[in-house]
Amino acid sequence: MSGYSPGDENTLGLASFFLGVSYAGITLWAFGKLRKIAEFVIQWNTQRCFYLFIVIHLCVRTLTWATFTWTYLTNLSTWYPYMAILLSFPESLFIATYLLLFMHWVEIYIFTHDQFIFPSRTFFHTRWRMVYLILIGVLFASLSIFYILLACNLLGDARAELYTINVAQAAANFTLPGIFLITWLYFSFGLSGFGYSSLIEYKRLVKLNYLLLLWTTGRVIRGIEFVWDEQIQDLNGIFVAMILVTSMILCELIPFLFTMDWDIVSLLLLADEAPALRLSRADSRGGGGAGTGADYHLIADEKDPEYASDKYHVALGEVKFLTNTEDSKESGKFCVIQTGRYKGHKVMIKTFRFVGLSPQMIQNLSEDLIANSTFDHERLAKFYGVFNLRGCISRITEYTEAGSLRDILRECNRDLAGAAILRLALGICEGMMFLHSQSPPAIHGYLKTTNVLVTADMGVKITDIGLRRIKACMELTSIQRSHTVFTAPEVLSGGAPTIKADAYSFGWICWEMLSREPPFKDK
Repeated sequence: MSGYSPGDENTLGLASFFLGVSYAGITLWAFGKLRKIAEFVIQWNTQRCFYLFIVIHLCVRTLTWATFTWTYLTNLSTWYPYMAILLSFPESLFIATYLLLFMHWVEIYIFTHDQFIFPSRTFFHTRWRMVYLILIGVLFASLSIFYILLACNLLGDARAELYTINVAQAAANFTLPGIFLITWLYFSFGLSGFGYSSLIEYKRLVKLNYLLLLWTTGRVIRGIEFVWDEQIQDLNGIFVAMILVTSMILCELIPFLFTMDWDIVSLLLLADEAPALRLSRADSRGGGGAGTGADYHLIADEKDPEYASDKYHVALGEVKFLTNTEDSKESGKFCVIQTGRYKGHKVMIKTFRFVGLSPQMIQNLSEDLIANSTFDHERLAKFYGVFNLRGCISRITEYTEAGSLRDILRECNRDLAGAAILRLALGICEGMMFLHSQSPPAIHGYLKTTNVLVTADMGVKITDIGLRRIKACMELTSIQRSHTVFTAPEVLSGGAPTIKADAYSFGWICWEMLSREPPFKDK
């Protein structure tokens, strides 16, 4: 490095500046993701530690490139050995992060199959993870101490140790992909005779395979770069800068961006499945603040004396089903809708199926649904209760013969009279004002024309109240999202639904009643 010309050093300084700005931007974005993840689980589980390691790595890299920029542009050649150490230290952190991802991949690969070879998931949580995390901790601590002692010249001349560091980094970056390949081959043959738990589980595993393959390819590229380090340093500064920038983008930035994708985040979150987790009732009927993310808060399970009484827990034998499925557009996305009879009333039965959740978590979701559905108002669809069966939650509510407002708008060939539109709009307003007048305010969060039922006398019954946590949880266990064209922009951006978000949805409902077309039809 010290043999570079001033022009080469300026080029490398600019390359370091570009990487520093890139890493700084992604670091700020990653902090937002980490905050959102922290709202899901307040326990320090391995998934949360994994993303914390990524954020720390990004911070160290940002500091590294800032130091490189200053060093190159000021021609402080005596700093070059320490720059190499500063460049290598985050590699150790990256290795620890890779190993955490590998651990998640092993568990998910095993338990997406209906197999009996390996012990229960509880075994992996109590023993396998403990041993694995201890090994990662010892490895990271040892490497950290080594780099600190080397930087302080307590292990000899730092410049003389650079070759040893490069050899060790190359070996590590080739060993990890080798372990991944051997493990993948072992699982591919060992579990080849066992089917997948579900199609969703299979799609998750495929996505995680691609992610780990991306990380593994990056490790191979970095290993080759360490092997050829001396030859690379003899190149022109422009080529060194090109190799440096390309390597960082391919080996770290792109894998990090894919890992921060919310589908991957939710997949890894469910890999940390624990029966003692449940969706929180904190801020359940309140909107919280914008961006509070209260809908996705997971907390340790505890008995809540305020939970609704058992009168809303319905026995399956009390319900008589009249249809197999209804509203096929809803069925197959997040739920199956059927009609039935319960205690002499014709009712609508909406069933939600969950994948990967423990029975305790499903029970807690049912309790939360009851606690947030027991409103009594003429503009709200009457809630009768819930029943659970084989990983599903079924919600029983009032049935209206006229169907939903969307059905009315689609099937009626004539324009609605102004008085009818006004009557419907005022009915929705009355129902939403009742919800928002609660203390704290009850937020619907999913208001749309299909959730507004119409009675024979053109009255309004708002339904799907209290489903915010169920739909949020289904987003974690499904490859689909529950957002619609009626959803407010701030909610689409990850914020929690508020009174203003419900008002936004109401505005589009009025627009559809007047235009007879759904919002953003051509987009």
